Amino acid sequence: MKVLVVGSNGTIGSAVTHLLKEKGYEVIGASRSSNPGLNITDPLSIDSFYEQLGEVDAIISIAGDAAFSLLDKMTDEDIQLGVNSKLLGQINMVRKGFKNLRPGGVFILTGGITAFNPTPQSSMFAMINGGLNAFAGALALELTEGRRI
Repeated sequence: MKVLVVGSNGTIGSAVTHLLKEKGYEVIGASRSSNPGLNITDPLSIDSFYEQLGEVDAIISIAGDAAFSLLDKMTDEDIQLGVNSKLLGQINMVRKGFKNLRPGGVFILTGGITAFNPTPQSSMFAMINGGLNAFAGALALELTEGRRI
């Protein structure tokens, strides 16, 4: 099984990549520093990456940044970072990845517990993770050819 792991150099991404390789999966790691590089905040970078990728059985996105802070301390840039990176970045990885995901394949997005169990300073993460959950639930109703999310 051929798997793309987006965010493969991060703390969680490197652990997932290691585990998948240990289980015998063919893993393609992608990050801003991979070759080719992938910047999930840039739709053109996503397009370019996917043009070189070919077909895979799974696309796992463990990427995206967001700010932990009290809402009244957040800047417009802090808010936009989370929306553009963690939320839209992962959505665009799915939206632009259909042609690369084989029938029967799976998209896996990572959100987090803050969508269900928020903590102080997690309002942006809670909003983004809740948005990812809602997106995945709705998209699951639209997928064809045995694809899943």
